[in-house]
Amino acid sequence: MSKKKNIINWVKPLQVVSIPFNLLKKSLLDDVYKQVTQGAIQDLSFKISELKSRIDQLQQNVSLIQQVETKVDNVDIKIKILELQIPEKMQSLLQSNLSGVRKVVKDIIDESLEEQRKKIAKLTSKGGDIGEELKQALAKKAKLEASLELFNESFRKLTESANRIKYCKEAAVWLVSEREKLALEASRIVLDNNPELISSNEPADSIEKCQRFYQDIDNYLELISYYLSVGAEPILLYQQVKTAILPAYAYQQAFSFILNNKVSNNLSDNAILEIKGYFNKYLIDIFNKSSQ
Repeated sequence: MSKKKNIINWVKPLQVVSIPFNLLKKSLLDDVYKQVTQGAIQDLSFKISELKSRIDQLQQNVSLIQQVETKVDNVDIKIKILELQIPEKMQSLLQSNLSGVRKVVKDIIDESLEEQRKKIAKLTSKGGDIGEELKQALAKKAKLEASLELFNESFRKLTESANRIKYCKEAAVWLVSEREKLALEASRIVLDNNPELISSNEPADSIEKCQRFYQDIDNYLELISYYLSVGAEPILLYQQVKTAILPAYAYQQAFSFILNNKVSNNLSDNAILEIKGYFNKYLIDIFNKSSQ
């Protein structure tokens, strides 16, 4: 009996000790769980915050690109308007300011493009999926680059048009100063070489035809010089051809004589090309078609 009591007395302390140990173990596990959970939550919160930051950056990028695109679109519209107005209103402005306008616009686009490239490269280098916003930003960047290419092409055409008008005007100034003399000499040469054109039993009728033919040549030269000065197509010529007093070949010979023998060597090569182009396309060819 005494031995049994001793055993009980020995076991009881163990039982007393085991209870607080289990509680301690559970407490430790709870602490570890809380720490792990809090760490995971903090890590997740950090990642969410970082993702939000990336999204904000992308939204700013997209907003900036849209602003630049608006500027580019406005420039494209203005360029198209300028292309229409060059012949009549914009020549002097283009000659003095075109290069400056191009530099300002191109610098804006280039700077915006470079900034977008750097930001996108920075985001991409961080790895991971940065969402649909990046795809949109990349698409915007590609569109901006296409707008820049379109702007450069439009500017090239605009510059060519401005230069061409300069040479057209040079040719027109010469033609205006020589118009009456050219008309008189050309009409005389044609009538001398083609006496059948004015053969008539009525002298008054022949004189009227000669005067009318000279006046026609003079009118055509005046009309072509005006359209040449603004680099435009001489639409009114098509109407006047229908009222010609003599056959079409007489007018063809008159204009060919001027073109082949009277165009001044003092004109620049480009001005000569312009005046020859107008004579061939809008004078000689028109009468050639009317005779067919």
